[in-house]
Amino acid sequence: MHWKNFFKNPYFFYARKGRYYPTFWGEAHTHPRLKIIHGEKMSKQILFYDQGMSYYILDRQELESCQEKLFKKLISNPQLVKKFILITQKNLLKGVNLLTGSIPKLTKLSDKQFAKLVRDFEKIMLEIQIYADSTYYLSERIANNKLKEKISQLVDEKQAVEVTQALSAMEEPSFMECEKNELAKIALKGDGKLLKKHVEKWQHFKFDYWGPVVSFNEFEQRYFQFRKNLDEAREFVANFKNYQARVARVKLELIKQYKLKKDIIDLANLVSYLGQLNDVKKGSLTKLTYLFDKVLEELAKRRNIPKIWIHHLVKAEVDKLAVGKLKLTESLMTARMTRSMLIVANGKCQKCLVPIDDEIVNETWQFIEEQMNAKKTDNSFKGQGVYNAIYEGEVVIMYSHEDLKKAKKGMVLVAPKTTVDFVAILNQAGAVVTDYGGLTSHPAIIARELKIPGVVGTNIATQVLNDGDIVRVDGGKGIVKIIKRVVN
Repeated sequence: MHWKNFFKNPYFFYARKGRYYPTFWGEAHTHPRLKIIHGEKMSKQILFYDQGMSYYILDRQELESCQEKLFKKLISNPQLVKKFILITQKNLLKGVNLLTGSIPKLTKLSDKQFAKLVRDFEKIMLEIQIYADSTYYLSERIANNKLKEKISQLVDEKQAVEVTQALSAMEEPSFMECEKNELAKIALKGDGKLLKKHVEKWQHFKFDYWGPVVSFNEFEQRYFQFRKNLDEAREFVANFKNYQARVARVKLELIKQYKLKKDIIDLANLVSYLGQLNDVKKGSLTKLTYLFDKVLEELAKRRNIPKIWIHHLVKAEVDKLAVGKLKLTESLMTARMTRSMLIVANGKCQKCLVPIDDEIVNETWQFIEEQMNAKKTDNSFKGQGVYNAIYEGEVVIMYSHEDLKKAKKGMVLVAPKTTVDFVAILNQAGAVVTDYGGLTSHPAIIARELKIPGVVGTNIATQVLNDGDIVRVDGGKGIVKIIKRVVN
């Protein structure tokens, strides 16, 4: 059977550096409960892994149907997103209590107790990804685009970017801003003992499923930067304290100035709530996967295997491994870590294939390569513009923290999305471009803070561009134009 028979209209949706476990991305997006929560769900998805990169394939018609139905449900009741935020926060607390209570006694747990701990964690993670991850990624783009369309009918193009961003600002500071505020306060006190406690509390905040942990030195460097400029620290703390009042005031002024109607206000609120949902999700996943990593370390010791092998198993296999009922071989795991493919349907992984098992794997890879090569004929592409400015510079593509060493002053940072581990190098960028994200996404917020142009939600930036390409980024119009391509 040809692999395309899985989909009526196969669509190469997403690419990032990553591994299988413990993401549960496909399980969440195809879970039967989404039919009730969202009103629709996708039937199946493919997760393809090749040399450290993960590629996601799904059916375009199913995706568009899910997006449209979910948007209609949320715009009719934006407060539903706030309910999902509360559910995510409760699951975070539940997960933290579970893991912090279990980690000190991991070595004393029987295999049965250990397996139950793993299953309990998996249930919590799946809940977060069903309510937060699936909701955000299936609705933020369509909500962002509709909001900008409506605002563009009222003001000119330049004002549309600024007004849209202000109206959709999150009601509360991001979890990264909370960390920065606490660090600034410690710097103002000049207390090194408090810095150590801060590191213990926040060393997880760049942990993206598989790491890294933030080093003490990185916190210390940021601490001394504040100590050298106490006025900057005072200003940040003051702005943080007044964040909610300032955001609410600006929104109210814009509503009055442009006499905005209820449909636009509801849409702006929806975008704002989705941004908050995404931020709560990020804060939850960084904390929980950081803690769970200690569980995986213990599991790797118990079974005398490298921890990275566990990252390339599926949920059902990890459950078996935890009770000692799964035998792994180096040849199998080497094959999986080189090239493999998951077929996920109805919330469960149906098959995990490697090329030796089935020619479907190679056929799927050929499709991915064809899709990427076809997109590289484009000389310009569009997305959601953030911060109205124009910048021309050299492309540096980053997929994860492993690419941070490529950073250079004045680069145009291009990524599938920016995660918290990108924070340390973003101030070197002259512009930022991402495949995914909307007005309340991490790269959009950072671009506005740094006052650099950004274009988010392009779909194709990492597939079209190469390291060394020269591009012009127009944050007002949301256009990336390729000025010069490197010869590979």
